[in-house]
Amino acid sequence: MYALQAFAPHMRATGAGSIVLVGTDAGRIATVGESMIGGATGGMMQMSRALAREFGREGVRINVVSLSFVSDAIPRWQAGSAALMDNHDGMLQQLKKRMLFDVRCEDIAAAVAFFAGPGARAITGQTLSVNGGLSTPG
Repeated sequence: MYALQAFAPHMRATGAGSIVLVGTDAGRIATVGESMIGGATGGMMQMSRALAREFGREGVRINVVSLSFVSDAIPRWQAGSAALMDNHDGMLQQLKKRMLFDVRCEDIAAAVAFFAGPGARAITGQTLSVNGGLSTPG
């Protein structure tokens, strides 16, 4: 929010720009163990929709990329926790079983680059989930 407050006036003054926020799919789908970050991200997603209308009048777009488990990133959970690291029934193994596609950092970067680039010049106020099929919001 502070970054938005700092940069938005400059973008609005130039009449162009793209803001891409990144959050968790727990903001769209209730996820056990992620109530705080999910609630915060849900609020961020709603804020981006409202700001898309407000900033859009001055040529600035704002969108959100939301993600779930990213295989080549440090897990959001406490690294080394027994629940996460159990190789048979741990949370990490359960996530991997439910994912249809492997999500890597480059996939998140590609989604952010798309929203920031000219290919999304008519898109604002949207959330794109890059989740490998792990969470499929309606």
